Amino acid sequence: MTKRIYLISIKTLILLSPLPFGCVGRVWSPLFYLAVLFLSFLGLKLTGKEVIFLYEKKIRLCVYLIFGFIFFQFLPLPGFLLKLLSPGTLGIIDVLESPPPSFYSISVLPAETLGFALRFFVLVFFFYVLVKIELQKNEIFSLIHTMILSAVVQVIFGFLKFIQGNTLFYLFFYANRNPGAHLTGTIANPEHFSFYLEMILPLAVAVLLAKSLFIGPHSSFREKLSSLLSEKKSVILYIPAVLLIATGIILTGSGAGISISLLALFLMGSFTFYFSKFHHGRHMIRGVFTVIIIAIILWGVQQNLGTIMKPTNGNIDYSVCWSNSLELFSGFPLFGSGFGSFKYIYFLYDTGDSGWITHAHNDYLETFSDGGIIGGLLFLLLIGGILFSLFRMWLARRNPEVKAIGLGVLAAIFSAGFHSLFGFAMRIPAISFLFVLILVSGLKMASYKSEFRDRI
Repeated sequence: MTKRIYLISIKTLILLSPLPFGCVGRVWSPLFYLAVLFLSFLGLKLTGKEVIFLYEKKIRLCVYLIFGFIFFQFLPLPGFLLKLLSPGTLGIIDVLESPPPSFYSISVLPAETLGFALRFFVLVFFFYVLVKIELQKNEIFSLIHTMILSAVVQVIFGFLKFIQGNTLFYLFFYANRNPGAHLTGTIANPEHFSFYLEMILPLAVAVLLAKSLFIGPHSSFREKLSSLLSEKKSVILYIPAVLLIATGIILTGSGAGISISLLALFLMGSFTFYFSKFHHGRHMIRGVFTVIIIAIILWGVQQNLGTIMKPTNGNIDYSVCWSNSLELFSGFPLFGSGFGSFKYIYFLYDTGDSGWITHAHNDYLETFSDGGIIGGLLFLLLIGGILFSLFRMWLARRNPEVKAIGLGVLAAIFSAGFHSLFGFAMRIPAISFLFVLILVSGLKMASYKSEFRDRI
């Protein structure tokens, strides 16, 4: 397989991932991970010179530690050791089985933990392969263009469905959705759809900045704007894409999505003006953007707290769900109840009438519930290490295109991380796949024609 065909395969998967094929579902999720795994194996033949990025060895060590920890979670242990390390697990086993087995794992449901490990392995393997494939700048841009195209197609499809007031479509939508209430694409949940769009919106803005060379020190603001409108006519096509995606986020009705997207865009704007080297206005720009960012944060917190404290009919009572999840975490504080076990043991800690809750509606809280303090910190170290590596490399670069795309990637990851406080969209295969692609695009662009070997 040539690199061109391989990249076409990845782009095809990007466009197909928002379908049920890459969303929640009984059979679709395993099929999607199998497709990503198959694509990763095919990509091994294309890997070449190793791409060096900051803290690579430490990040690799963190991945090994996570897999070691997950293996320890479903490793059978003698009863006396299990009682010492995870008394919460032993308490549940005592209730379910009498007499309890002589050996049992820390994970309440080792099969689910193994399934989680396999899914995590697929994403890590895909990340590893794509990072090691040598990509030209235009090839990195082509992947980003496909993500933007996917968002545009989803919003247009959502508009057609929204206008007709029909949420029923073969395999794509649930029958119990309120027709015409919120915009959704082929991702049925409007919050998840907003999450998907708000990760791509900063990328669309970044491409607009990169192609217009708006981030650069060699011309005034008026000259840059003139260049954007005259010399770079093809760049104008990105403007309706940005507006369309932004409108899609607004019509999802997601308070978190709207406020987080605004915050991400203003952060991008602040950095854009700063790196454009408008020396005389830097202090004023910094002050204006600081005030605007604080206002957006306060407005977003007010909007989200209103949703959390006053759930409407059919919505999750976040305060009860989070309280129960914290109680679950307190029962398995060190090693967790086992990754993937949350939806099966949450009801044991449900103090209200929450119904069947499959996720904590807070990715961080669910990660610490499943993995305890050790597992939760390991995952935070992994993501934090990659982001810190990307940020350090991005600061060291001077190329306007690299600067713009890196800014968009950082804003996209910021949006995902912030929104994860109010949902579980990162558990959706299509969204976790997109998250990995965005991370890889940022690392590849930041390290393009500039190895950081001597800085490790």
